[in-house]
Amino acid sequence: FSSKDHLDLSILLDILSRYFHFTQSQHLIKESPKRLSHEEIALLYFHQDQVQSVESWDTEIKDHLNLIHPDLSFSKVRSKLSRFQVLDTKEIYQIFKCINQYGKLAKAFSLKGHTHFSKQEIDSTFKFVRKNIPQLFDDKTEDIIYYKHPILSPIHFKIKECSKQIREKLIKITSDWSKRELLQTQSHDIVDDRYLLPVRSDRYTSQLGKIVYRSNTGNTLFVEPNALREVANIKIELEAQLEREAHKLIKAISDMYADQFKVLDKMFSFFEDLDLASGRLAASTALGFCKPDIDKYAKKFYIKELFHPLISNPVKNDFNLLKKDSGLLISGPNTGGKTVLLKSLSLCLLLPHLGFHIPAQSAIIPYCESLHFLSHDNQDLQEGLSSFSSEAIVYLNLFKNIKKGDSVFIDEIFNSTSSLEASELALAIIKELKERGVFVFISSH
Repeated sequence: FSSKDHLDLSILLDILSRYFHFTQSQHLIKESPKRLSHEEIALLYFHQDQVQSVESWDTEIKDHLNLIHPDLSFSKVRSKLSRFQVLDTKEIYQIFKCINQYGKLAKAFSLKGHTHFSKQEIDSTFKFVRKNIPQLFDDKTEDIIYYKHPILSPIHFKIKECSKQIREKLIKITSDWSKRELLQTQSHDIVDDRYLLPVRSDRYTSQLGKIVYRSNTGNTLFVEPNALREVANIKIELEAQLEREAHKLIKAISDMYADQFKVLDKMFSFFEDLDLASGRLAASTALGFCKPDIDKYAKKFYIKELFHPLISNPVKNDFNLLKKDSGLLISGPNTGGKTVLLKSLSLCLLLPHLGFHIPAQSAIIPYCESLHFLSHDNQDLQEGLSSFSSEAIVYLNLFKNIKKGDSVFIDEIFNSTSSLEASELALAIIKELKERGVFVFISSH
């Protein structure tokens, strides 16, 4: 698909991409169109038909897909799982969300070409995950919690008990040392999980505790009381134990996910295709697009109420090529709509390769494998070429690349030279394109 920039395609794709849930779907839509076979386009349209056949499909999909974070990167997760890497906590919980939502969505939307797993298969395959993750994560923050899980909660309880002992002892020591006029202030600091009191340097004795650091002036010593040190050590050891046990659980879940990579991969593919199908359908519905009948062999070309999707309140046109016709030559005044018509027709041939419907009420269009859109602004100052020379080179390059069945759009053919010369050249080009079996759409100036 050459010269797509002339079609304002990037602007249109920005609009279309807003209808997809996953960020990766939005990026995929914004990429340059890839040439799809007639069968591939038909499958993308069939997926949209399957989605649309479900009552309240848009609400059904939003209710479930919105529970999965849009920035979840399936490609990144796939890469980690294939290499048995430990996933981060957000990825673990988001995959769990996918597992939970899969059964509901797969039951409602049975997309062609996808393997679907029953609820019993999912429950059996991910039994370990279903048991552990609800006890390990907070549903709202998606952060690890320690007070629910049977392995982590006893350790967490001991840490809380140590913290309580430290607070009680700290209050008692602070009060005692304050009465003995040992402290600069009655506040305390916590450094590396050590509880420190600000002792006056002229009142310090080693019996009070260990000096951790001094103030810049040297008048204040930050001391860890001996009575707190043992409890603080126990607390630090328990926290390290809690972290180790939590990591073991995260690794066990990651390994379990990796063991079921093939199942998860098929799940992810289903979510990706469902998001693409529903997003395309939602965009087409919102913009008033229709699903065209793409004629692979007879080369019919009929469009009812064709319009350009980037124009507000556009004039809509019916377009019909007879069997004997091989294109359209359109003339008219400036700002009469010639360029808009050519762009609208181009989009009708291009958008199916992105899986989208087209801007019309109904249509029968040919399958177009390659599309060439040539605009009139061809002057190349860097190469020292005039507008006419540049335009001539564009046409020479075109003849090197076109083949039978392609569609060629030329906006204001040879507006860079005199009318008489332009007419002769245009007729020669049209004749050559017709002999090559190419659909030709041309506007004159």
